[in-house]
Amino acid sequence: MFSQIFFPFDLSKTAEELLYATKELRKLGTRKLTVFYAIEYNPESLTEGGVDLESFLKKVNASASLKLKNISKRLSEYFETDYKLSATIDAADEIVKKSTEYDLMIIPSRSRTPFQFGRVAERVIKRSQIPTLVIKASPDFNRTYYEFLLSRLIDKVAIVNLENIPEIPKLSNVLLVHVANLDSILEQKISKEEIMHPLVPIPKLTEYLSEYWMAAKDKLEKVKRLLESKGIKSEIIICLSGRKLEENLKERDTTMVVVKREDFHLVSDFPAILVLPNF
Repeated sequence: MFSQIFFPFDLSKTAEELLYATKELRKLGTRKLTVFYAIEYNPESLTEGGVDLESFLKKVNASASLKLKNISKRLSEYFETDYKLSATIDAADEIVKKSTEYDLMIIPSRSRTPFQFGRVAERVIKRSQIPTLVIKASPDFNRTYYEFLLSRLIDKVAIVNLENIPEIPKLSNVLLVHVANLDSILEQKISKEEIMHPLVPIPKLTEYLSEYWMAAKDKLEKVKRLLESKGIKSEIIICLSGRKLEENLKERDTTMVVVKREDFHLVSDFPAILVLPNF
C-alpha cells in the first residue's frame, strides 16, 4: 500500500514541511514518490483581465517546475522521486486522474489556515479512486511534528466500521471500532412515527440497543480472533456517536484512523486518516 506514493502539492510552505517528512515512510516500504502540482486557472477570467493565457501558463510552469525539481532532488536521497505538472481548470479532477496508477495518495488538509489547498483536498477525498492518507496540516506545525506523526503512523491503528482489514505493512496493534447509527437501529424495529413522536418514549429501547451491541460485538470478535492468530494485538470498541469515538481514540493514543469514504465525517478532525474509496 505504501510502495508508490502520489503527493499533490500546492507549493505552500505548510505542505512543503509535510512533503519533506514523508521520508519517514521508508520504514513502511515506500520506494517511489511523485510530487504533482495542478496549475488551476480560469481562462475566461484571465482573458477578461487582459492576461495573455499562453504567457501566464508558461511563466507559472517555469516557476513551479524549478521548485518541484529542487524538492524532488532533495527527496531522492530517500527514495526514487519525480515530479509532474498539469494546467487545468479543475485541480481536484486532475489530481484524481493523475493518481490512479499509485498505491497511495498523501494529501494535506488544512483547518483555519490561509493556504488554498483545503477546498481542493475536500473534493479530492470525495473523488479519489485510491487509498488516500489525509494529514491535518497547519502553519503552526513544523517538519519535526510531521516526521513524528509519520514515524509512528501505524503504531496503533483504529479501523472504523470495517469487517475486512486492509493490507497495511507491519501492522501490530489495532482498535476494531464500530460506530452505531441510532436511527438505523430503531428503523429496523419500530415505525418512523414512533421515532419522531416527541412525547412518547421509545418502547424496548434498551433491549434494541443491547441486541445491536451484541450482534456488532460478535462480528468484531471474529475479526479480532483472525488478527490475533496473525500476531496482531486487537481491541474492540463500540460507540453510539462520533464524539464518543473521538474520546476513545484520544484515550488510547491512536496514531492513524482507517475509514471508508462515507465515514470520513466521523473522524475528519483526526491528525492522520487513511480513507479507502471502494472497500
